[in-house]
Amino acid sequence: MKKFKVLALAFIATCITCIVITSSLSLSLLAISIFLLFYLGTMWVLDFDLSFAGYVTNLLFPSLILTTITVAIAIYVPRYSYLFPAGADFFSYFLLIIFILGFSSYALIISMNIFNVSRYKRLPLLQAAQTVIYVFSFAGGYLLLNLIHHFYSSTWFILLPLYLLTSGYLFFINNWSIKLGNKENLIYSLLGMFIIFQISVVLLFFPLIYYIYPLAITLCIYIFNGILIHAHKRISLRRAAYEYLTLGIIMVTIIFLTSHWGIAGNIIGL
Repeated sequence: MKKFKVLALAFIATCITCIVITSSLSLSLLAISIFLLFYLGTMWVLDFDLSFAGYVTNLLFPSLILTTITVAIAIYVPRYSYLFPAGADFFSYFLLIIFILGFSSYALIISMNIFNVSRYKRLPLLQAAQTVIYVFSFAGGYLLLNLIHHFYSSTWFILLPLYLLTSGYLFFINNWSIKLGNKENLIYSLLGMFIIFQISVVLLFFPLIYYIYPLAITLCIYIFNGILIHAHKRISLRRAAYEYLTLGIIMVTIIFLTSHWGIAGNIIGL
C-alpha cells in the first residue's frame, strides 16, 4: 500500500511539471526526468514513516524547486549568455549547472532530513533548516512564477489558476516549516491564496514586463506570509512593519517605473 501511495503521488507530482511543458519535447522530457529523479532520490534518502504532509513537503518541495532551477537554467542561460565572460564554452556552462544543482540539492535534502528527524527529537540545526526552506521557497518560487508567466502570459485563464496553486503551496510550505498544524496551515494557505488571487487579477491590467509581474507576486507572498505568521505567533508587527512597508513602496515604484504607459513606453526605458 505504501509503495502504491508513493508511485501515485510521484505520478501526480510529475503532472505538476506540466506547468513548464512547452512545444519543445526535449524540454518537457528534461523537466519530467529531473523531477522524477529528485523525487525518487529524496524518497530513498528519507525512507521512513512519512505522513501525507511529508509527501507533499519533504518529497515534493525539493523536487519542484530543483526541477524549476533546471528548466530555468535551460531557458535563461543561453538567452543571457552575453553576460558570461568572452570565450566561455560548454564546459563552463556545465560546471555552473553542476555547482548550482549540487549545492541546491544538498541544502534542500539535508534540510528536509532535519525536518523529518525533528518530529522525534529536538535538533539545534532546525532553525538553519527553516532558513534554507524560507530562502529557497521565495527564490525558487520567483523562478517558478517567472516560468509560468513566460509560457502562459497570453492565456490568463491558465495563468491565474497556476499562480493560485503556486502561491498556495508557497504559503503552505513556509507555514509547515515553522511547525504550524495542518488545519491552521490549510486555513492560512487558503487565505493567502485568496489575497494573492485578487492582487494577480489587478496586476493583469498593468502593462508589465513579464519578469516584473512574478516579482511583484513573490514580494506580495513574502509580505502577507510574514503578516500571517506574526498574527499566528502573536508577535508585534511594529519591527517588521518597516520592512514590509519598505518592500511595498519598492514594489509599487518598480511597477510604476517599468509599466508601458501608452506609446512612450516605460519611464526607465526597459
